[in-house]
Amino acid sequence: MMKKFLWTALGLALVAGGTACYFANKMELFKDDADAYKKFESR
Repeated sequence: MMKKFLWTALGLALVAGGTACYFANKMELFKDDADAYKKFESR
């Protein structure tokens, strides 16, 4: 029982960490592309 709980917690932590990293990367990319996006919008 305890082992299963620990594995579940570990899995959730990995998923949460991966999601956080993914969104952080998305935000960085969006920040870099903001100027290019504005140019694209104004066309």
